[in-house]
Amino acid sequence: MKRFLVLLLAALMICCVFVACDSGEGAGDETTTAAKTEAPTTEEPTTEEPTTEEPTTDDGKPKQVEYYVDCWEDRGARAAVAITESHKGMGFIFTITEGYISEVSVPAPSYSDNIGTLSMKIYAWDTDFDTTVAKEPLQVDTFVDFPDNESITSLYDEGKIGPGTYMVLVCDPVDDSGSGVGVWANNIIKTDEYLLEDAEKYQIQSIVNGKINKKQIAEFSFTHVYEK
Repeated sequence: MKRFLVLLLAALMICCVFVACDSGEGAGDETTTAAKTEAPTTEEPTTEEPTTEEPTTDDGKPKQVEYYVDCWEDRGARAAVAITESHKGMGFIFTITEGYISEVSVPAPSYSDNIGTLSMKIYAWDTDFDTTVAKEPLQVDTFVDFPDNESITSLYDEGKIGPGTYMVLVCDPVDDSGSGVGVWANNIIKTDEYLLEDAEKYQIQSIVNGKINKKQIAEFSFTHVYEK
């Protein structure tokens, strides 16, 4: 009996050893699996390049506006005014506070024969007519034998006629045919609200034969370029 108990105890000890071994292997497997599932994953590097906004078509610069201005109002009093050698010409005064003037034009009759010469001058305005024309003009354009009633036009380089007050003058006639040359004239702006806004904004005044004229103005137009 005693021998039987010893053998039984030995068998139980052997079973315990096997159970312990099985438990250790299982725990090792679980630890390995947990390590594999909990390990942080790294994303594969992308091949897509970072996107950037396309540059704007104007390279980010403010948009330039070309604004066309008429200096007169048509109320049925249009007339061709001859400019003679003794005449100081016809012109207008204006002011801009930003941008620049790119061109000035005025329709000019040569009284049907397409013969004759006129000059268009632009001055920096100074006090009065005589003081202004005593200085050198900023630009002089001469138009020879221009077609009858064609608009003669002075073009200015960008920024040349910038902020300031100026006088444009059409003068110095030459006419070998005897028919004469001149400009078309019309009424000072008084009634049209849209034109009045421009007249006030640009402080437009008429010059006729060296003096301010409050009734008549040559049909000058100009283009004002500025950033919006």
